Amino acid sequence: MMKRIFIFICAAICIHSLYADSCRNIANQINHDIAKYSGRYEMDFPWMNLNWLKQHLGTVDSKQATEKNILYKWNCGAEDSFIIAKIDSHGSLVGVEGQYNSAEGTGLFSTSFPPVKTVAPATPQKMITKPEPVVASTPLPTPETNTPASAADRFHQYNEHFHVALNTQGEIQTDMIQRMKQYYLNLRTCKPGKYQFALPVLQDFLFHTAIISTPEDNHCRVKISYEIAQIGKIDLKCNFDGKDLALFTDKEAEIAARGQVKFDHNQPSILQTIMEKNCKRYVDGVA
Repeated sequence: MMKRIFIFICAAICIHSLYADSCRNIANQINHDIAKYSGRYEMDFPWMNLNWLKQHLGTVDSKQATEKNILYKWNCGAEDSFIIAKIDSHGSLVGVEGQYNSAEGTGLFSTSFPPVKTVAPATPQKMITKPEPVVASTPLPTPETNTPASAADRFHQYNEHFHVALNTQGEIQTDMIQRMKQYYLNLRTCKPGKYQFALPVLQDFLFHTAIISTPEDNHCRVKISYEIAQIGKIDLKCNFDGKDLALFTDKEAEIAARGQVKFDHNQPSILQTIMEKNCKRYVDGVA
């Protein structure tokens, strides 16, 4: 009896380990595909299929209902990697986000895409004397997810956070770029102060607060904080070499504010290398 219990426990552990390894590999692959093929969803990656994710990741660890979506989360074992699938009201997968953890480093990824259309398999022709009734299928949701209501919610969220009164997406985009440029301008000279800016993530904003400390020994200490509902409070504590600060240009600020930053472990950008080298990440105070 004890032998059978031991075998069962070992099998359970092995299966869990197998899913954990698969989860980490899939998270790393999703991050790689987003970085290399951003926006090219006509390529139809396998991880864009909810059934494929369930088959390879196993049982969902947690589910969370938001106003418009359901979030399925898989934790990748003891590591801090995870994958979240974003499901719309029609049960279609419309986005994934999470955290990768590979030999090259760790970080967050996120992307959204139109629901993948499925084609019903062809059925054999039947010899019948009467036509069968035609059952109308429910149309797939359109790729448009920014309804006027959701746009209004995002505008309100942005205006409330920064205490401004902006009315259009163009005005918000301009404000985001200006705030990012202002932060990078002061970072280049390591000017002590508190700076707030927002970065676009999926259909929402990720609000950041950066605190630049007084420079010491030609080094600039910066603490960048933001919150992700499914993870907690994220703190990036950075200690930049003074010679690297000039690389935080206005152009890089605009790229970041537009959500166009690309992360590639095989060919990392200069800023990506600097951030990975000089910043340490904490989740709810734990490294």
